[in-house]
Amino acid sequence: MAHKIRIAITTYNRFNYLSKLISSLDRLESDVEIFVFDNGSTDNTLCYMASICASNRRIFYHRNSIGHSFDHNFESVVTTFSEMPNDYTILLADDDRIDTNVIRNIKAIINQHEPDFIQFNFATYNYIDEVFKVITRCGPENDKIVFYSSPVEYFKDSFKSIPWYCGLVVKNNILDINNTKKFRGTYHSYIGGPLEWLANKYCETASCSIIKVSLKDEMFFLNHVDSIRTWTSEEGKVFSSIINFFEHIHPLYRTAFKEMFIENYYNKGYYSMPKRRIYLDEASRNRKLYFFDQSDTSI
Repeated sequence: MAHKIRIAITTYNRFNYLSKLISSLDRLESDVEIFVFDNGSTDNTLCYMASICASNRRIFYHRNSIGHSFDHNFESVVTTFSEMPNDYTILLADDDRIDTNVIRNIKAIINQHEPDFIQFNFATYNYIDEVFKVITRCGPENDKIVFYSSPVEYFKDSFKSIPWYCGLVVKNNILDINNTKKFRGTYHSYIGGPLEWLANKYCETASCSIIKVSLKDEMFFLNHVDSIRTWTSEEGKVFSSIINFFEHIHPLYRTAFKEMFIENYYNKGYYSMPKRRIYLDEASRNRKLYFFDQSDTSI
């Protein structure tokens, strides 16, 4: 069966990022459609999209009349593409960059395996004066493809610290708007939704086809500077954000999530913040902790 591939881009008041991303997609094959989901931007986004849609029939524009949050915009993506169950969607944000050669590999994998979910390797970067400065490169020395039948094993292997949302391709028949709305307001809809889709597919069918692709010379890019706060909401609320997510996450992941938190956050620290002290400070203000020993006062 032939499967159509579409790119979904979420945006809000970042015309400069969005225009550069769409320009970079000019080399895509003509059968790949691009959908932009605008959360009610007040900058030049509307004029830009009106112009480019008039000249390019494979670019489509969806605009929320009132800007709510990323959560609502992501729900628009899920609602739109869940009506195309046999097709695949590449999920991007306006500050992402995608190597257009990756599309060729995506097509080959889909045609051969028809997976539910694909994740490609990526890099974090700063984009200064139209020049990429790569900060972190997540990829192997050699090309590698890993297959998972369990979303828990994928979760444990792929989300070593912060659950990155980049390089994701999903088959639209696993999209579920109710399981996306579940994470509204947690600042994790973009991670919670996909994990929930996979968990529900696995629980319903006892199997789930997930593929992680690492290509040494081809990857997605995630803008490092403008994306960090999407995960924690704001600095100084690391615990409350993680706990909020933990309260909503599918029971299938709970043990793994707890283990990963202890290893990657509590023991190793969070970004450049002082190790453990910030956790202890927040723990003194927030007693609703499921996996933190508040009697531990060591630094």
